[in-house]
Amino acid sequence: MVASALDNYLKNLSDYDLIDSDREIALANKIAKGDESAIQELTLANLRLVVTIAKQFMNRGVALGELIAEGNHGLVKAAQRFRPGHGAKFASYAAWWIKQNIRRAIRDDKRIVRVPVQSLLRMQKIKNARLKIQQETGDASNDKAVAKEVGISPRLVRTTSLHVDTSSFSINEQISQDGKATEKGELIPDSQAQTPGEVMEFHDGYKTLMEIVRQELTEREYKILSARFGLDDGEAKTLAETSELVGLTSERVRQLQQEALRRLRCKLAPHELEGLINRSAA
Repeated sequence: MVASALDNYLKNLSDYDLIDSDREIALANKIAKGDESAIQELTLANLRLVVTIAKQFMNRGVALGELIAEGNHGLVKAAQRFRPGHGAKFASYAAWWIKQNIRRAIRDDKRIVRVPVQSLLRMQKIKNARLKIQQETGDASNDKAVAKEVGISPRLVRTTSLHVDTSSFSINEQISQDGKATEKGELIPDSQAQTPGEVMEFHDGYKTLMEIVRQELTEREYKILSARFGLDDGEAKTLAETSELVGLTSERVRQLQQEALRRLRCKLAPHELEGLINRSAA
């Protein structure tokens, strides 16, 4: 989205009415029966949620408009899969899918850093200022003069000038830094490092995944998976131990386990199911 398109998009969000939990349940029941219009209504009513979450991931090299677009994909996935139950609200359920989509987009795009629209505009102003100063004084390298012309700090002029005048650049591109060849990527702060808030987000995401699992499985199926993979206490039990716990034969436990995993594979992405099991057993 370019700046004007993003502004219009954000402005038009108020056109879509919010819905209460009763309406969410009604829509979820329709979605379960294949009602496409219900998916659309549930999605449109929660577009504001995507914007709120997308803003938490700003300044990581991907423009807000693109973060919102990726988050919207996650929102649609959530709307398609949501089944009310166990007291889970759609916003909590959808937040996991939205964040997963945004995180994956940032991770998969780590070789290219997209420059936000505001930075592009600032680059153009700096370029024009340097051209003007070059014509007036013959020296366009004076960052202080450029900063005064543009109305920003000399430091911001220097950091902005590290970027090429395009919408994206390769982080492997070589530039001269103190007489040495340096990759641009080495001058970019590590946006992938986890902050304490992001660590909490991970645990919140795990809790949301558990809500999804509980929604999709019967009480007996959940008890079997919880025992086999240590979902609740981190201690995985053997097939024989689980069999004794639930009062079924080992073969029946194995069958129910496979059926439960098969259903979860239809609802969760492979890495999400694997991450849930691995994290629990860790």
